[in-house]
Amino acid sequence: VPLAALFLFSMHSWKNFLWGIQTNVALANLFVIVAISVLAAPTVTLLRIVGASVTGMLASYAFLSGFLIWPVGGFILLFRPCESWRKRWALIGAWFVAGLAATAIHVLVGATGTPPGPENEQTLMRVAEFVTRFFGAGLVGRADEAALYVAGIVGQLALILSIGWLVLRARDRASAIGLAGFGLYSLACAYAIGLGRTA
Repeated sequence: VPLAALFLFSMHSWKNFLWGIQTNVALANLFVIVAISVLAAPTVTLLRIVGASVTGMLASYAFLSGFLIWPVGGFILLFRPCESWRKRWALIGAWFVAGLAATAIHVLVGATGTPPGPENEQTLMRVAEFVTRFFGAGLVGRADEAALYVAGIVGQLALILSIGWLVLRARDRASAIGLAGFGLYSLACAYAIGLGRTA
């Protein structure tokens, strides 16, 4: 949890928090944390899926990267322990219906234009560059380009390996899959923000 918090709430961004300019990002992350915590509880029921869906919708409407809770929640439900495959697929189905509803409401009501996307391969390379520096700055703060890239690459690799290890070795514990979900969310957030900043 402290490692995930380091990536999401790095104190190197203290000016953003001081100004309150990114309160909506903190709210989205708070609702994502609540949704992941509910989905990674020792037992999961349809009522808990409804509760996690409500917080997922709040995360989605607080900040655009909050929409990442839907695939991350699906990941958690797919790999967490469950009594039967039938129950697992019923919970996943209910989760994705809620995610599709949240997305449809956003598209029909809130989205008025076409979002920017990568225009060419050079933009995609800029996204990877941005994310590597983003991770590096969260770990080492202000540093030269080489230090940012090394720290960013090491941070991303460590996060990916940790997620894989949790899924392969500790999947019999729902809480371990929840931690993997936090890591996946922080990685996906970095790439979503990178795409938004560079597109």
